[in-house]
Amino acid sequence: QSPTERERMRGSFRQVNLAMAILAIGSPIGETSAPGQPAGKCSSISRPKALPSVDQVMDSATAMARFEAVDLDRTSPDILLSVSSSEPGAPNVRSVAAEPSLSVDSAVAFVLAALRPEYRIEAPSLRLRVGFAKGIRMIVERSELCAPISLDPGGLQVVRITTTTPPNGKVRGPRFRVRIGADGLVLDVELRSSSGLPELDQEMERGVRGGRYHPALLDGRPVEVWLENNRAELVPPTPRR
Repeated sequence: QSPTERERMRGSFRQVNLAMAILAIGSPIGETSAPGQPAGKCSSISRPKALPSVDQVMDSATAMARFEAVDLDRTSPDILLSVSSSEPGAPNVRSVAAEPSLSVDSAVAFVLAALRPEYRIEAPSLRLRVGFAKGIRMIVERSELCAPISLDPGGLQVVRITTTTPPNGKVRGPRFRVRIGADGLVLDVELRSSSGLPELDQEMERGVRGGRYHPALLDGRPVEVWLENNRAELVPPTPRR
């Protein structure tokens, strides 16, 4: 082959690389939604390291006396309450996945009134279980965080890219860490593991940034999280100045 022919072949090879590729990459970041599935994988949060007692969180004797003083349905199932504090001295108590009722409303009011003002919640929130089966009982539990659910369809995603970088071995889909707001919008994306093709990483990141989600739920309340490998991590609140 003449030098001119060899140069023309090298140019053709570069054009092939430039014109490649149609790559089939897996489903969107996170689990995809299904009928009757409002949230993703759920797990108990690890904070605080040791759960406080009921008496540390509230004046349980006062709350018990209030429960005993009203005519509540003693056959009703346990009531789960979420106790949180957005800032010192501003506690919040609400029911977790329960229909409004006299028992639920009373439990919220009695617990809120009995919370100890000096107790500082060292976690995003705590759960308080109130049961009525064998006398009134209250138990502190860990809150539950459920990962966001992708609203985008699953299956294969066709991505077209142009690159001057020949693949070095098998091309894999990049892995991302995604920050998702309480409204389900993508706030930030971090590349954790590259595909080996910068152009593919960039194209996939654009798709991830345009994703739509059911937000993560902390005891049923939408919250901001980082999502990676279908596991959610709470974003610490920004301290108020």
